[in-house]
Amino acid sequence: MKLFIVAGFIMVTTCCPAQEAPDAFRDDQRLRTPISMREKIVSMATFVADLSRLSNVKFQVAAEIRDRKVTTIFHDRSTAELMEAVQSALFLQWIKVGDGYRLTMPASSRRDEKQLLDAEESTAAASIRDRLAEYLKIAEIPPNRIPAEIQATRNQIDELNLNPSSGSRSKVEDAKQRFGALSNPAGIPIAQAYAADLSSLVDALMAGRTAFASTRPADNVPQMPGDAARFLPLDAQKAIDIMSMLRYDPAAGRFVGRSSCFLGLNMGSISTRAFTCELEESRELDKSKLLAVLRGWSSSLDESLMNQKIAQNGPQEEPPGYLNGGFTLADHLEFLADRSGVPVVADAYRVSLSPGAYRGELTVGEYMKGLQHSYLLPGSRGSTVFGCYGTSKGWLLARHSGYWRREKVEIPESVLLPLEQVVKSSPYPLADNYAAFIRKLTPDQETAFSMNLLGRAFRFPQIPLVAALYSLKLWAALAPEQRAVASTEPGLELAQLTSDQMQIVAQGWANGIWNGHLPGELWEAVFTPSKISALGATLRFAQTTDTMVLSDGELAVVRQKTPSPPGTGRGVHVQFDFMVGLQPFYTEGFGILGRGK
Repeated sequence: MKLFIVAGFIMVTTCCPAQEAPDAFRDDQRLRTPISMREKIVSMATFVADLSRLSNVKFQVAAEIRDRKVTTIFHDRSTAELMEAVQSALFLQWIKVGDGYRLTMPASSRRDEKQLLDAEESTAAASIRDRLAEYLKIAEIPPNRIPAEIQATRNQIDELNLNPSSGSRSKVEDAKQRFGALSNPAGIPIAQAYAADLSSLVDALMAGRTAFASTRPADNVPQMPGDAARFLPLDAQKAIDIMSMLRYDPAAGRFVGRSSCFLGLNMGSISTRAFTCELEESRELDKSKLLAVLRGWSSSLDESLMNQKIAQNGPQEEPPGYLNGGFTLADHLEFLADRSGVPVVADAYRVSLSPGAYRGELTVGEYMKGLQHSYLLPGSRGSTVFGCYGTSKGWLLARHSGYWRREKVEIPESVLLPLEQVVKSSPYPLADNYAAFIRKLTPDQETAFSMNLLGRAFRFPQIPLVAALYSLKLWAALAPEQRAVASTEPGLELAQLTSDQMQIVAQGWANGIWNGHLPGELWEAVFTPSKISALGATLRFAQTTDTMVLSDGELAVVRQKTPSPPGTGRGVHVQFDFMVGLQPFYTEGFGILGRGK
């Protein structure tokens, strides 16, 4: 059994491979003038524009990395020092272009990141395939023998741990895999449905798609055995039809299974979280060239920098204003730079590292160790958001854990800032604002919302993107005249949608199956979009601004300050109803309280 978590941190202490050749900027006298910068989670494009303005030297950035983000905060350091620190921390390279410089990503850095990503995906695919194969083996065991098999596997794990030997680690991993499958066999039915071609199931999961299998014969959906319910939780036992589903979550290093159970007409559907399979820690990826290089840089730290005192009284940093109340790595580094005088360079991502409070350590080294070993994230490959730190020529350098996989899902600042500006300048964002935002997202960036990952550091409510992602995506795809029809009675006929728009409807309804919200009688339409048109259904959109009352639970999700009394105030309510006649059969919507403006 091969599993794939990388160790939680690396200490970086010297230059990256991009600096093996002599740097073109070392002898440029223009770069010796001291400058100061406070760039906190900015795009590389913004960073080089500001650097050009401050240094009076022309700087550019290669198109492929212009949306990558950086944090750098320092006072009275030469431009050349900064350029060298950026190379050391971010594995980039400055090249001479005319009388200026361009920031680029060397081919070696691109290759190393890709090799590590490919290795992780390959190992993950093998892990999932092994788990599915284990399910198929267990399906052949008579039900009355399962308790004895569970106990025997538990005993095997205990014995291997008590008497370790060569190869025992691999045996323990295999035994744990079998124990997990025996203890929670809910993945057996969908594995049986794909038994003839497990590779197609694994490929679908690795491509970010949800895999479906049903007890009901349907077009484009593998069929599960009729006795599938016996492997599922008790609330599935009375189901007329069952739809089992799998998703792979690369950020968390796990795959998740659910089942939606159709209880019959007028009885609705229920969703049950069938199982979560964590892909546990392994050293199999230690052979990665990139990780080997990073480990080679950990031989020493600048002790004088690590022992630098942190002033207990100093300038008060402006609160970042994220609606989840958290602090990013950039917020902590800003605090350190301001209170210790140590210059910092780090990669940057809109992900919360900690609750909204600074730490109390007295030195830079103690503070960084505290960040490194605190704030463990359940289901995030067993590591913290903050992954690595080090020093280079008087600068503090830092990288996020698994930075090589974060770039695919990180949303550019040019996409985030317009929606954040709406929240800043008006009481609440409306459906059109979210639609404009979604239109600019890639499928990988959408995934964080469809998987309900709310740990992002944004200055706008995220709940609409979780509660109504695909309805908002459809709204973004509608022409103005289609929106106008959908906003009036009787609504927009789905039969009038384009094929691309219909695919978005199917995506949304598939997500409705995952969440147990789509009626079982409509499941088949999800996999044959032409059947959606045949329903004679319409989409009706409503957006109202009035006094709203939200429960404590809803407020916890919205995560923003509300007027007094708590939970009551002026707000906006958005609702997308899919109708047959006057009867809605599927609804997505959300409410946002205003901020008292």
